[in-house]
Amino acid sequence: MREIRMVDKKILFLAYLYPPAGGKGLPGVQRTVKFVRHLSCPKKYVLTLRDDLYPDFFSTDNRLPLPVNGEVIVRTGVTDIFRVFLKIREGLRRLTGGKSSVQAYPHTRGHLKAEPSDSAKKSIPGRLKDIISEILTFPDYAYNWIVPTLYQGQRLIRQNNIDVIFATGMPWTSMVIGWLLKRLTGAKLISDFRDPWANNPFLTDKSALMKSLDAYMEQKIVTTADIVSLNTEELRKDFVSRYPDLPEDKFVTLVNGYDANDFKGVELGESQTEKGKLLLSHAGFLYGLRDPKPIFEAIGKLREKHAEIAGKIRLRQMGYTRLNYDLNRFLTENSLNMNYEDTGPLPFTRCLQNMAGSDILVIIQQDTKTQIPSKIYEYIYLNKPILTIASKEGALGKMIKTYQFGVIFEPDDIGGLADYLFQKASDKEKYDRLEAKYEHGYQFDVENITKQLEQIINKIC
Repeated sequence: MREIRMVDKKILFLAYLYPPAGGKGLPGVQRTVKFVRHLSCPKKYVLTLRDDLYPDFFSTDNRLPLPVNGEVIVRTGVTDIFRVFLKIREGLRRLTGGKSSVQAYPHTRGHLKAEPSDSAKKSIPGRLKDIISEILTFPDYAYNWIVPTLYQGQRLIRQNNIDVIFATGMPWTSMVIGWLLKRLTGAKLISDFRDPWANNPFLTDKSALMKSLDAYMEQKIVTTADIVSLNTEELRKDFVSRYPDLPEDKFVTLVNGYDANDFKGVELGESQTEKGKLLLSHAGFLYGLRDPKPIFEAIGKLREKHAEIAGKIRLRQMGYTRLNYDLNRFLTENSLNMNYEDTGPLPFTRCLQNMAGSDILVIIQQDTKTQIPSKIYEYIYLNKPILTIASKEGALGKMIKTYQFGVIFEPDDIGGLADYLFQKASDKEKYDRLEAKYEHGYQFDVENITKQLEQIINKIC
């Protein structure tokens, strides 16, 4: 059989998130763009969502010039089976003289869910309605992308003789479509897990039914895929342990990384702070277990002895904030409002500019063992001091310790955090500029990581 070289291969990326979707809070966008940009095969296709159909909770201000590397971008619409079901039900209700009951079903970041209520007090029809709505909106907020993308994906694969499907999630909808397309076309499949699915610590509000469906679908995808790629070694080990009957070499680690191309046009040396003031910046989503409270508690503790220095420290949040408590109220009650700035989501380039102008870059990742946030790679490239609040025993903690990427504190080490902030504020007062040098950073250059992906593609072809 003739050996298929990389130059001969044709790759289809299934990526619900692709520019103009983006900003720093959507690392899935950046991962796909980086692979597309650096893969050496000339025939690349991206199947993604139509620009105007992204849910409201996504920004669409990523003005990256497209295509990034000659890729063919195909955008599809949506077919909302759930809404069709509601309309049919409403029509039947009207025919039988019943009252209208169509209600809004707001999107959430994780999945579409019905209006909240006490399930124990619901009638049997009410509980049945909830079960049906959960099934029809499975696996997540992108569920309505499945039908048109499945149709378009088959056409693309057959007409262009595509060799490999690269499906990345979340959203898990992309993974489901990749699984279905492999079964329908026989193309090779790389299922790329950027996060855990069935045992994701952030998705704790799901019903037992949905957790069972998640586990079932994950098992089907993992079993069918030719390669399962995970973005941390700890996540790979987790999958290996949960699927002991599958070959271990089916699971590969394909880490995230930085791309020097992202920083073209970004001023890297210009500070955004006044002399003596200390600016900490966090890029990305704050939600659930990603809680900035330890930093504010440390500032409060520092204020007890060094009020003037504490007043010069500010944490800037760039991205969405959806915590399980009122952050603004907490800050007001503790007189910390002046220590906080919330910019909301920003365009990716603007976010990089703000990172470059900061004194310290912050990672908040409490209570997760297998995940490494993608922001750390941009932080490494910028050679800024990195402050991490996370478990030292998780994937992130081990990475920081191994490669000496800044400092890490356990979330309850408020005293250690306060001492660190005092030292850095003193250094800023003395030197007016804080820098770091990460000699192992080159290992996370996306060009090197893409070469690993090419080896994987060669292997399965």
